[in-house]
Amino acid sequence: LPEEVRKTLEPEIQRAVQQIERQQQQFSHEVLSKLAGIEERLKRMEDLLKGRLRISRVATFLFRSTYHFIRDYASKVFVGRKEAFDRLNRFLSGEKGVAIVYAPAGYGKTTFLANWVWKLMVGEWRFDDSQVHVFHHFFNPNLQYSRTPSNAYAHLLAQISFATQEQIDIPERDDERHATLAESLYPPKGVKWVIVLDGLDDAEGEVKPFISGEIPEGLFFVVSGRWDGEGELPPYLKEWAKFTEFIPLKALSEDEIREWLRKAGEGELARFAENDDFVRMLR
Repeated sequence: LPEEVRKTLEPEIQRAVQQIERQQQQFSHEVLSKLAGIEERLKRMEDLLKGRLRISRVATFLFRSTYHFIRDYASKVFVGRKEAFDRLNRFLSGEKGVAIVYAPAGYGKTTFLANWVWKLMVGEWRFDDSQVHVFHHFFNPNLQYSRTPSNAYAHLLAQISFATQEQIDIPERDDERHATLAESLYPPKGVKWVIVLDGLDDAEGEVKPFISGEIPEGLFFVVSGRWDGEGELPPYLKEWAKFTEFIPLKALSEDEIREWLRKAGEGELARFAENDDFVRMLR
């Protein structure tokens, strides 16, 4: 865009973005927090984890904070990614497997997976009438205690313990937590278990697969990490790649950017959707 046009547009765009952020925050706290009494249900889940199941403080903290993390991502304007959503859903319609979601930094892997996980959590998608349980962990600098593999294993074990209503003792040593998790990953017949690990590149240590041979029926892993799809796989994806199919996230197309501009806020940015130069600048 010409410099004069850019300077004219920047203040207006900034004001619109600030208004959108305020609306998103209001939507998140006033609407999603009331969805099917989910906050009350979350509290009951926490009480059960700390009480009868005796799950550790860090795992219980991650249980709640990660839920809010996912919910907040899902409350924001989200467009596009239909191809990647379709591929993941086809993958989950199978019997078992591992999928790697990859893209360079800044392409929205976490946003994409948080939205996908949320849709699974609220039952928006169904797969062959199977019951689906999603167990997730996000290695993210904005999530306290989330980046160490040991805490990730404890967090996943807490979720499995709650889903099965069985007490799972969480060992102190990292390798024993990994082994306990591997021993716990056997879904009941007719149930799909989905293990989502986002941001393996942000983990403070190697996160090895929880499987060594054949994957049990009904067990699915979806892991993500930075990679541009060219050259050698980064070390944090190599072991997972032995079992997997690859699902790349591409940059938003111009049509998807136009869709976002039309949907964001209350229409403040909609007129920019028809400005080809502006759309190309965003891309």
